[in-house]
Amino acid sequence: MAAQWGQSMTKNLDNLKALLFSAKDGGAACDAINELGKYVKKGSEAAILAEYASKGSINHMREHACACLAEAVCETDVYLATSFRKGLSDPDLRYWSILGYLNSVGKRAYKELTKIAKDKSIPLSDRAHA
Repeated sequence: MAAQWGQSMTKNLDNLKALLFSAKDGGAACDAINELGKYVKKGSEAAILAEYASKGSINHMREHACACLAEAVCETDVYLATSFRKGLSDPDLRYWSILGYLNSVGKRAYKELTKIAKDKSIPLSDRAHA
């Protein structure tokens, strides 16, 4: 029974990934991201959301995927920490990447976040969040 559930879960994640990356409008992408967000909170693989945040085709949905990840992360996660660190340099993802980076690496994020807070070329809202 557990093996069958695992296969079903994998198939569902594969379907959600296909739906997300093929979405042409924000509504369909949002539905897929919200469903994936449920799995992230249960500790399942977050790679799909991280990949979409990095490479997705709908910018405001990339931000939403990053926000879902940032809010779900509450422990050290090297893969997500790397994704969030990359997001710090992306103006579209920076705001939520700040929270995600802090949540995924803890106090070790302070040096990088302090640089952002002091960089006057970065919008004030992002610097204040850092």
